[in-house]
Amino acid sequence: MDFSSLEKFIVTDNPLLRDQYGEIKYRVGTFFPEGDGGRILTGPTIHAILKLYYIQVLNGERAARGQGPLDPEQSLQARFDAVDLIMNDAMVYIRPHTGDMDLTFRAEAYVRRLGVPRHLIRFIDVRKAEARSAINRRGERWRAQEMPKTDEDIREFITSSRITLGTRAVYYFSHATGTKYMTYHQFSEIGRLPAAEMLPCLLELRELSEQKAPDGSALLVFFRTSGFGSFNLELCDLHQADEGQVMKQYSALKRSFQHSTEEGFAEDNLDDPVWKGAMVDALLGPENGRDRDQLEEEALGLSREFRSRVAWLPGGTVRNGLLEPDEVFDSADAAADDMAKRLLDRRVIGIIRNFLQDIPDLQYINVGRVESSMSRRKSRNIVMPGIRLVYVAVYRSRAEERDSVGFIRFQKKDVSYFLDMGYDLDEAERAAAAYGASVMRRIEACRRLRLNVIPTEMKRIRETYRGVNLRYRGSEISSGYFLRGYAFGYATDKIPSRLYQSAEFAGALATLLGRAAASSIILGRLHDGEILFDDGDEVLLLDERKMPADIVVTDITSAFSDVEMPLAEFAGDFVFPVISRTGLVPDADDFKRHYIDEFSRRFGEIRNDYIRNRDAYLGLFSSGDADADFCRQWTGSLRRLEETDVRELAEIMENFSMGA
Repeated sequence: MDFSSLEKFIVTDNPLLRDQYGEIKYRVGTFFPEGDGGRILTGPTIHAILKLYYIQVLNGERAARGQGPLDPEQSLQARFDAVDLIMNDAMVYIRPHTGDMDLTFRAEAYVRRLGVPRHLIRFIDVRKAEARSAINRRGERWRAQEMPKTDEDIREFITSSRITLGTRAVYYFSHATGTKYMTYHQFSEIGRLPAAEMLPCLLELRELSEQKAPDGSALLVFFRTSGFGSFNLELCDLHQADEGQVMKQYSALKRSFQHSTEEGFAEDNLDDPVWKGAMVDALLGPENGRDRDQLEEEALGLSREFRSRVAWLPGGTVRNGLLEPDEVFDSADAAADDMAKRLLDRRVIGIIRNFLQDIPDLQYINVGRVESSMSRRKSRNIVMPGIRLVYVAVYRSRAEERDSVGFIRFQKKDVSYFLDMGYDLDEAERAAAAYGASVMRRIEACRRLRLNVIPTEMKRIRETYRGVNLRYRGSEISSGYFLRGYAFGYATDKIPSRLYQSAEFAGALATLLGRAAASSIILGRLHDGEILFDDGDEVLLLDERKMPADIVVTDITSAFSDVEMPLAEFAGDFVFPVISRTGLVPDADDFKRHYIDEFSRRFGEIRNDYIRNRDAYLGLFSSGDADADFCRQWTGSLRRLEETDVRELAEIMENFSMGA
């Protein structure tokens, strides 16, 4: 292949070279290992051409030393050992070499030696287990390219994927797969160019259309078309074409492209959710596109409601039982970079050190922050008070063969909360300790009333106070959090609709929901008059047949908030789990019957156990260490339980209008 026209554009070891407008000059680059170092080539072409060009460079260097050219096997190995890079603004993305992850990290180290800060180097296309596992073992899950989350993220993701390859033709480039997408809109833009500039675009398109990826897939795809492809370009005689012939052949290609483009995809429209969604799916790749939520579930063990909500954060590497914090925490470049500032959460260091104390043989850990609530309360305009910081930890000990997941919720009313309220430090620490102890007592009380609460521990870290109380700003304070295991299942309000098609599934779910509802109504979980049930805190666990096995409760927010109102006053609200599933289950009346029958049975069981063991229940939280408010709530809930006739509740629920 003749590279004479390309040679003058190739840049060595400057992946973030910018043009006269301050834009990244070349988006495509490749790292080639050489001895203890390496070489990075970038240019207006594709990775495959850069690799072929590199072989020519090596052969030229060998000839200068009096050596013969590389044999076919050596040439193939040199190309195989290369690592693909993609540049975007100030970022360098590395596509993992899954056959040799050490080579991937060697490429990363070389990019850093060229002056690119660590937090601006990310890994893309981590679908394969080899890549994912190697990155996780280094505690660097945060360096894997994030899925676009918000509409703003999606727009930026699509816009930043646009590239050129030496001509004026614009492509949408998939970092994950290396595929270039040509849309009809961008092809139409070529028609605005003079014939002298149009011809190189068409030649480039034809050359790209002939290229194949190592897996045999096309490197150029004409976006959302049928019946248009490389064969259309092959029919054009472009090399000897004059200006008139170029215009004529372009017009014919444009008509064919337009006729083959699916309806609604003729314009690149970032305001069209259908076009936007299709382009994101294409750019993320077949395994990361429409099924990207399933990918995260399979890769990390997190359920679907976590899709695109976890922002993975720098932590550190565990070596010999000790944590080596990620150097990005002490990087001057990171300290001055707004993107890095959003990543640097020093609470993560404290969380990891607590895990190390509990798990001395901890192999690795990755911690992410859950960016927004997954319950329906936000849509119901229920604003919960206090601090609401939530984290997820994915970790593995050396004795385990699979990852474990921990769910971390920081104490809503902690030392920083009370300092912000104007307390002095001693008062704030006492108030925070009392609040944390109260939460743990409430969890125990919920368990006593048969609520299936997932086991929870109280932990603390030290951090610097940066709140509004100027007297203590900069002081070291203690912050508490609640650590529990992760419930591997579906939040009951987010169960996929397809599962409801089975009558067996629906009946079993109704029974479990009725059982959980009995404890929930006794606990008086209300906020601003709204019951908190079946809104994200209850998680359905499935058995090996994918049938409902149990429901566990992950959060007891607002438990015992109302212990005075007769339960009959809001019994009707507990029919909502039935009403909301009326159009999903095969038989709504059967679902309602199972739900109410189990609600009644469970309620009666709890009430009878209390009456038989009244002294044990009343004495459970009457010691001096329990706060007076909670003792009042506890005894009030028990008194109301005894006074309630479950038959009245069942009748109210039975007669509650299904059309309400």
